[in-house]
Amino acid sequence: MDETKNNALNLSPLFWIALITSLATAVTLYGLVFDDLSEAQLVLYSPLWVTLGVFGATGLLATRAAALVNDGTAVDMSEGMLLATRVSGLVRMILLRIPHLFFDVATIGKTPLKIATLTTVFWGTALVLFFQVAWARL
Repeated sequence: MDETKNNALNLSPLFWIALITSLATAVTLYGLVFDDLSEAQLVLYSPLWVTLGVFGATGLLATRAAALVNDGTAVDMSEGMLLATRVSGLVRMILLRIPHLFFDVATIGKTPLKIATLTTVFWGTALVLFFQVAWARL
């Protein structure tokens, strides 16, 4: 439990930086330079800001879950993740529940960094597959 607490506290700035960088990149791509980029370039850059956003958001949720475990509100990271995302049902469904169909994110990754990394790899892979398979046929 000590390791979870230390990682949760030390990595919050990393998760915030990832989330802010993701938002800044999306605003830049779709707000400032949209007309200067081709569709292929936008597709190429999308995984960058999406994966950064997933990493940041999931890391912050996992940090909150670790805090709930450390203060005794939750018994483990699985319960902590459910409690941490209780208010934001759509975020919970998209970020955590869909990957949970394939693997238990909170059990495999017991620290916020592992949870954020696993979820990011899942959604990054799904996005690349979408662009390679479905987007190419549109």
